[in-house]
Amino acid sequence: SRPAARGRPALDPCGPPSGWAPGAGVNARPLARPAARWQWGTDVGRMYRQMDEGLRLPRGQVAVDVPVGGGTAFGDGAAELKGLLIGIDLSPVMPARAARRRAAAGLEERIVLARGDATRLPLAAAGVDRILCFNELHVIPDKEAAMSEFRRVLKPGGELIGTVLVADGRATYSGIVALERLASFFVPTTTGELRSLAKRFGCSRWGPDLAGPLIYVRGRERRKWAPRPTPPGQVPTSGAARRP
Repeated sequence: SRPAARGRPALDPCGPPSGWAPGAGVNARPLARPAARWQWGTDVGRMYRQMDEGLRLPRGQVAVDVPVGGGTAFGDGAAELKGLLIGIDLSPVMPARAARRRAAAGLEERIVLARGDATRLPLAAAGVDRILCFNELHVIPDKEAAMSEFRRVLKPGGELIGTVLVADGRATYSGIVALERLASFFVPTTTGELRSLAKRFGCSRWGPDLAGPLIYVRGRERRKWAPRPTPPGQVPTSGAARRP
C-alpha cells in the first residue's frame, strides 16, 4: 500500500469546517488585503501580483502550483497563461474547488489538477520551469524534503516564487504566529532556516523579503546538469528539459 504522506497530518485542515474561513478569505482579494494588513501587517496585494506574474507562462513552458489550494492563483483568470500549469494539493477537498475556478475561467486546456504530496511530487526530474508555492511551507513538517523535491523537478535555471509565514518576524506578529502554532498542522520555519535550506538546495539569486511575519520568496535554481532520477511511479512533465 502507499505509505502515508509526510507533508501534512491525516486530518485535513483545508476541509470543513476549519478550512472554510481561510479559504474564503484568501480567495476574496478585495477583502483579503485589509484583513491581512490588520492581522499580519503585510500587503498581500504583493502576493497576488506574484501569483499573476507566476502565471505569465509562454507556450511550451511548465509551472507547478503547490499547493494549488482552491485555485487562488488563477481565481481572477490567467490571460497570460499560454503554457501548462500543474496544480497539486494533498487535500482531497482543494482540487475540487480549484476545478470549479478553472472551469469558470475557461482554463481546462491549460491547467491540470492532481492530488499529490509536496514532499513526493508525482513529476519527472528537471521538467518544470517555475514552482509557485504560496503559504505552504509553514504547514509542512518536513521542509527539507519539500525543498529537495522542488530542486529535483526544476530545470536548471528554474524559478521558485512564493510566500511563507515565519516565527521570527516582528515581535507584534510573532505572538500571533505563536498562537497559530497551537494548531497541530501549523509548523512555521524561521528566516535563518529558510535561508539555509535555500542555500543547500541550490537557490541562487535568493531574495526573501520579510513583511510582518510573511516572507516573500524569489529564488532561481542553479546547478550542473545532474538531476536526481525520477522515482518509480512518477510521470514526465510536458516540455521536460533536455541535456544542453
